[in-house]
Amino acid sequence: MSIYNSFQSIKSVNTYRKPIVAIAIVAITMGFSTACGKEPIAGSNTPSGIEALSKQIKDVVKGLEYSDKVGGDFVKMVISWKGAEGRPVLIVWKKKLAEAKENYKRGKISKAQLAKAEENIAKELVQRISKEISFDNKVFDLAEVVKYKQAQCLGYSQVLYILADCIGLVVKPIDVPELVTGELSSHTTCIIGQTDGKIIMLDLAQMPDPLISKPFELNKELKKVGNYWELKDKSNPLKLHRRIRILDRYGLIAGIYLNRGVAYAKQGKYAVAISNFDKAIELDPDDADTYFNRGNAYDELGQSTKAFSDYNKAIQLNPRQPLAYYNRGTAYRDLEQYERALLDFTEAIKLNPKFAEAYLNRGIVYEHLGQPNKATADFSRAFELIPKRPKLDESIIKLSAPKLEGIKLSAP
Repeated sequence: MSIYNSFQSIKSVNTYRKPIVAIAIVAITMGFSTACGKEPIAGSNTPSGIEALSKQIKDVVKGLEYSDKVGGDFVKMVISWKGAEGRPVLIVWKKKLAEAKENYKRGKISKAQLAKAEENIAKELVQRISKEISFDNKVFDLAEVVKYKQAQCLGYSQVLYILADCIGLVVKPIDVPELVTGELSSHTTCIIGQTDGKIIMLDLAQMPDPLISKPFELNKELKKVGNYWELKDKSNPLKLHRRIRILDRYGLIAGIYLNRGVAYAKQGKYAVAISNFDKAIELDPDDADTYFNRGNAYDELGQSTKAFSDYNKAIQLNPRQPLAYYNRGTAYRDLEQYERALLDFTEAIKLNPKFAEAYLNRGIVYEHLGQPNKATADFSRAFELIPKRPKLDESIIKLSAPKLEGIKLSAP
């Protein structure tokens, strides 16, 4: 069992998706074809009006595998958002966008002007969601987002995905393993495609202000590496997330199942957690975080063979995830395979030099390998890092090494 219980919720995991918008001629090289790629956007050609928009929203919510009640409650919430003239802002934006597209189709405005209209409406949408729904790192399920008017990144991503889709924008969820700051993460947000082929990156969970990027060309600013798009210019003048994986509707649903699995795992309901992780993998087999979390659940159940298989798969899909190396290292340590554990803890530290638990565990391994000086150095480094934690939660686990008797840690 891991010394550090590192079940990782994302979409926060991040995670996390339809007739095509006939006049949104968006050719984005990231998997969007005309409009929104292989998945047409649900109800985008329906007439304007509250009744039609409400039905459209309910259909998209249902497409994310929520109940009719959740869809109805969500509609009540968002239709209540009024503009300066007392009209629902979603109706206003949908009408503006439809008029801009019609004007472009008739040659009254240019492609650049239509793209600017899309950008402005996307910004207004983000700002309004941010105003109506506050940040809370525990709220990802759409029913709870509606109930508490709070959300973490996956909750925000679902709201943005549903509303952008229904007012006629071209939207995709994205998995973000590396943030704009360079910090490694398990995170989900969205991008918006424009008629001119550029995209905008939006992230309501970036505090204190949402991330709203300038329009950029995907192939110009990022390069494809395996399953991910990685930033070319490390100075990052556009302030984009540095590494992303572009999802579809199923990837967003997978993120919901992943977060449910994590919630069950934290309650000790590992079998139920695994069934949710299984569903997430079925929907999105390329998500490293799901394998990592399922591996944790198998490890807690003492099913080490399955745990190792999942850790290995997570590392294969995302070799820059320190938690996967860390937990595989603790599994090796528990089996007294100290040389292998040493390699994994060292790799975790290389990827995250501030990973206190990795230093502690590597120190334990060094003690078992008869290298006390290296053990002491790692223990000292770990204790230097621990006080910098803003808060230690109650999910603490007592370390067992003799020199660490009584020291308690929680997840970072």
